[in-house]
Amino acid sequence: NPSRFYISKFIIVHFGIAFAVCRYLKPPPMNRFLILPALFFLVFVVDLAAKEKVRMPNFASELNKSIYKLNCAPQNPKAKEKVSEIYNQALAFYQLEIDRVLMGNDPLKWTKTLEILETVNALGDEIRFNSSASELICEPKIYTSEIEHAKAKAIAELYQAGEDCLKQNSKDKAKEAYFYFERVAKINPDYKDISGKMFEARSSGMLKVLIEPIELDFKTVDITTDRLDKQFYYWAQADFSKRYFVAFYTLEEMKLQNAEPDLVVKLLVQNYRISKRPAVQLRNVGAPKPTKQLVKVDGKYTWTPIEGSQSFKSSESGFVSNELVATGNLFLKVLSVPDGEVAFKRGISCEYPRIAAFDLNVNSIVHSNRNPDTQNFFDMLFLSNIDRVTDALEQYFISISAMR
Repeated sequence: NPSRFYISKFIIVHFGIAFAVCRYLKPPPMNRFLILPALFFLVFVVDLAAKEKVRMPNFASELNKSIYKLNCAPQNPKAKEKVSEIYNQALAFYQLEIDRVLMGNDPLKWTKTLEILETVNALGDEIRFNSSASELICEPKIYTSEIEHAKAKAIAELYQAGEDCLKQNSKDKAKEAYFYFERVAKINPDYKDISGKMFEARSSGMLKVLIEPIELDFKTVDITTDRLDKQFYYWAQADFSKRYFVAFYTLEEMKLQNAEPDLVVKLLVQNYRISKRPAVQLRNVGAPKPTKQLVKVDGKYTWTPIEGSQSFKSSESGFVSNELVATGNLFLKVLSVPDGEVAFKRGISCEYPRIAAFDLNVNSIVHSNRNPDTQNFFDMLFLSNIDRVTDALEQYFISISAMR
């Protein structure tokens, strides 16, 4: 009997696991008879819960596969039977889910019920819009009035959940409230003052970050950070959806809003210097200058050397003598307020060789390095590495936005 075989196998496997755990724990002999049944029961419950979690059916995928097989073989009785079987199983399962959710005490039970009703309607549309399946199942289940009723209830409970979160005066809860209001807006964009509530929740959950002017740790060279500050500011003002609850401010903007920051970003430039390196050959060497030419002598063509010829056209195209190199370090820190603890830090080493004159494009802004002086060299060195700073900050604020 297959049923007896599987039951016996089930008992033996679980008893074996419990016995192995019991031997590992090595309890006193007198307690083994008490511990072994308890371990068996514990293993049984854990295994059953895990299987139940894994067993959650994906009826949409299964129905899609069965309809595809039916389209390939419309007269195949097994294909027809499979479509009907999966659809009927889905209806029965989701009806039980609706009953279970509505009988529970979940504060968002109507929201979950709405999701189930919409899932059933999607399965019905899968049937209706397929000629082979619609011939087999003439009237698939489509909820209409039930959907409208569930929408009204779901909107009310989501809106109330958002209101309750806002009352707790917490950034985390304000963010949670925003997502509740956002779900309301997706169901009914015109519900009450939903746009204002979303704005209120986002503002309350916003992490205010002060970006201080870039600092220099040296005073031996007359250098300004104006171009670097401006580029950093442009990045901070960009609207990145991944850090939706992070807002960057300059010191002036923070004062105008009379606000206090939650975090402070500091960027320090260290060890800036310009030095020379020995001559190096460029990668893109200019076209070689011919050293021989074809000359006709006594009716025959022969190769003869060209006087004063060199391997390359000029030293500019093939070599750079005493190449200038700017080097320095960027030290990035994010400090928490008001304790001043370092929440994040990163050091970045930078190098910029002046091998040729060209334009540097950073975030659609062109910076020219032609005829670089000390200031221009400074700008090019750190503008060419600013994306490494912003990438590090971007990843950090995305990570804390996910945690908060």
